[in-house]
Amino acid sequence: MAKDGLTSVIIELNQRVPHSEAATDEDALKYHLKDIISDDSAETKIWAGGQATLTKIPDVPAYTLFATQPNLVKTKKNPEDFTGILLVLVRLENVQSDVLVSVNVPHVPGEYDETKIDLPAQKVGGLLEAAGTIRQKVLESFEVRNWSIFGEEGE
Repeated sequence: MAKDGLTSVIIELNQRVPHSEAATDEDALKYHLKDIISDDSAETKIWAGGQATLTKIPDVPAYTLFATQPNLVKTKKNPEDFTGILLVLVRLENVQSDVLVSVNVPHVPGEYDETKIDLPAQKVGGLLEAAGTIRQKVLESFEVRNWSIFGEEGE
């Protein structure tokens, strides 16, 4: 990981995206992505995504997505080349909620080996490989232990 600890993991409990906003679960994931990226999303690129399985609750729909967003304005305070975004969306229809887990990986010059990254060739480099491990651990360990956090009894 980055020596300055720039990678972050964010877990959001959201109201379920309704079918009027997203016809499919994959569209709901893209809806959430648009909500968390900057306003200029034209430069954001989705590299991979699809259905996933939650080891502890395999009947609950889950989806993953990997996208990158270039830093369009570089400053001393914000010098990264791009940010890798690895998402997990868990659709909890019984409580009308979406759980979104985002692993954000800023790539700052000098903090990663640019020669190890070729995204079109699926070479993601060490930082994104580590983030992929985090995302996999989320898929393996995610469960809801207390349904009352959603304001309902749930399952």
